[in-house]
Amino acid sequence: MRYGKLSIGKSASAILFSGLIYAISASAIEIDGSGDKTDLVALYLFKNYNTSTGIVPDTSGVGSPLDLQVDIPANVEVVNEVDPNFGSVKGVKLRVASVLRSINRASKVLACGTSGSKGLSVDIYIRNLSEEPVGWSQPTRILTLSKLSVTGAVSVHTNRFYVGQQYISNGVVNVSLSGGGNAYMSPDDDGKLLFGTLQPIQRVTYTLNDRNVGRLWMSNAAGTPQKYVERPGAMIPNNWESDPSGDYRLALGNEPFYNLFPRIIPDPMDPKRSIAHPEQKSWLGTLYAVAIYCRGIEPQEILGSRAGNTPLPAIPLPKDLSSFVITPELKRAHLIYKRITGLNTPIYNPIVIEMADRLKAAGSIDEEVAAARLATADNFFYNITVRDMAARMSTRDQTVNTPLNDMVATIIGVARDDIPATQLLTGNFYYYGRPDLTNAPMDLAKDFLLSNNHYQVLEDGRYDSRFFLSSPLPKGSPIEPERSIRNRKADGLVRLISAL
Repeated sequence: MRYGKLSIGKSASAILFSGLIYAISASAIEIDGSGDKTDLVALYLFKNYNTSTGIVPDTSGVGSPLDLQVDIPANVEVVNEVDPNFGSVKGVKLRVASVLRSINRASKVLACGTSGSKGLSVDIYIRNLSEEPVGWSQPTRILTLSKLSVTGAVSVHTNRFYVGQQYISNGVVNVSLSGGGNAYMSPDDDGKLLFGTLQPIQRVTYTLNDRNVGRLWMSNAAGTPQKYVERPGAMIPNNWESDPSGDYRLALGNEPFYNLFPRIIPDPMDPKRSIAHPEQKSWLGTLYAVAIYCRGIEPQEILGSRAGNTPLPAIPLPKDLSSFVITPELKRAHLIYKRITGLNTPIYNPIVIEMADRLKAAGSIDEEVAAARLATADNFFYNITVRDMAARMSTRDQTVNTPLNDMVATIIGVARDDIPATQLLTGNFYYYGRPDLTNAPMDLAKDFLLSNNHYQVLEDGRYDSRFFLSSPLPKGSPIEPERSIRNRKADGLVRLISAL
């Protein structure tokens, strides 16, 4: 289901963004292969799958290509699909047990786990077709970096890294990283892949940066990336090359050499039963794109246009400073701007200069009002003045030091949309953040009714409310005022409307 998202700064002192110009940060690799390729070491676009050779080429252009080859071409299928979030896409569907394995040793990926590495990131676009796979070992392998280890008569896969799916925990995605300290990451039950051919494509991203912070992200049904796990001290591996002769292969869909093992073996606990061999870890689904970086990609790159906290350029000085004259109208315009927006901007701010021109030409009260309206149209009027007024109204203590909540968001939205304030008590609307521009949890019960999670995440992102607020909710949404949804915390607007 599609919902929305919003955000505003915490208070006047916490507003660090400018309302003049937005500078969109570079994004990580998209499903079509576009995006920032800094420290990229391997890139697979499955639309490039060669049905004659069974090869998916590495198109990163870095070092020797680390091409993948399917072990049994008859077990995979090329699909052309239309996805609600990504449009027309082409992928490779793993219908039954198979593997796409690197033809050569994955040396350049192993280099991500050496001393001095800037980290590791794996970005995967997939559609999950694996309901609980009875008869397969778990976690299944969406992606793995493994070698075959032989000790006497015993052979097993040794993993340096894998992204898997664990069905014991209802299909959640988990990550295991070895070397330099094991780091296992698994979210709660919310962090599971959607299942079925009718579900949208999902993006799974694991990233470990040079500050030893590991994060696991997964997109929801609306295509919005959600952070499910963040773990400081995950430890960058520094000894992946301590086994220089180890034939580590990159593989997708299974362990790289799963076909060397029997499908099933007798159950050690009950010889009358059979179980899957521990080296059989088949994941079924469709692969669209995989990117591997030797660095930790940051949240802003994963969120792309949905990222808040965008750094913005300073207001430039006038080109000819020597001829810049501070007139009485300019001083007055500067004072009006500060009073209306709550921001102490430079006097050469272009908005202040335009206000001064209006005041200079003012022959009636209309021109003076027009000058003031320039300030009320500024983003900071909503992000500071209206926000702080609404914050006081939303709490018994009447303080601005309160988190963003549904009432604050709706008052800001009503002011922005020029709706009479009396409709706050009777109007049928509810303001939230736009789903295409922000990133926040949207579970009806957990994030709106039982907590303030939705608005807290948006506030922490410091999104500009003038652009990111949206109303009304999509038709049929369960978060509608007329349904008398009750917020257990007494001060929100939803509770207010419900009580009327």
